[in-house]
Amino acid sequence: MLSGIGDPEILQKHQIPVKHELRQVGKNLMDNGAVIVQYKAENLPINESIPVGLVNTQSATTNINPDLFFILKMDKTSRNLYVVIFNASPKSTTGFISLHNSNPLSPPRIILDYLKDKRDLQTFIDSIHYVRKVMSTDALKNVGPIIEISPGMKNMDLASYIKDTLDPGYHYIGTCCMGRNAEDSVVDNHFKVHGIKNLRIVDASVFPAGFASKTGPCLTTYALTEKAADLLCKEHL
Repeated sequence: MLSGIGDPEILQKHQIPVKHELRQVGKNLMDNGAVIVQYKAENLPINESIPVGLVNTQSATTNINPDLFFILKMDKTSRNLYVVIFNASPKSTTGFISLHNSNPLSPPRIILDYLKDKRDLQTFIDSIHYVRKVMSTDALKNVGPIIEISPGMKNMDLASYIKDTLDPGYHYIGTCCMGRNAEDSVVDNHFKVHGIKNLRIVDASVFPAGFASKTGPCLTTYALTEKAADLLCKEHL
C-alpha cells in the first residue's frame, strides 16, 4: 500500500499517490488463534523435542479435516507443562490489514476477530476438554500427578478464559490472495500482480484460503517458492 498499490480510498486517506488500483490488497486476512493450558508436572522427563499433534474433535462424517493442533512445551525451570492449542480450521470471517498513516515505520493496522463465529469458540472449548481427557489417561500416570494450573478445574468459565487469553497463532495468510481477476484477488496463478508488469508476490499472503497443518503455512510456503522458481525458469531460461 505504501508504494501506491491498493484501495484508492485508503491510499488517498493517507495522502499516498495512487499508482495502481487493486482493492483486494490487505483484504482476506486469516490466522488461527491459540490458547494455552498450563499444568504442573514434577516428574515429566526433560526433552528438547517439541511434540506436535493434529486432532479432529468432530465426527469424521461431518468434518474430515483436523480442527485443532497442539504443541507441548516444557519449562525446565518451573517444571510446568504448556499445551498450546491452535484452531486449525477457523470458521470466522476474514479480517484485513491496513495503514495508520503514510509513515513506513508505523505499525500496520490489523483487524481480525478470531471468535466472531461461535463455532470457533466452541472448538477451543472442546479442545480444552480433549486435552484434559488426554492428561488423565493411564499412559501419563507414571509421570506422577499432573495438576492443571490454568484455566484450572474450579468451575472456570472456559468461554471467558478463552476470550481473555486468546493469542494470535502468527500464521497470517491471504492478504495478497491468488485468483483469476483483480476484482477478487491480487495475483494470478503465476504469482503476477494483476495489472502490473514484472511484479510478483511469492509468500504465504497469496493463499486464498486456510488449511489444517501442524506446521502452519510453513511447508506449503516452501512448496510455493519451488513452484514459483519452476515458473521463472520456464519463462526466462
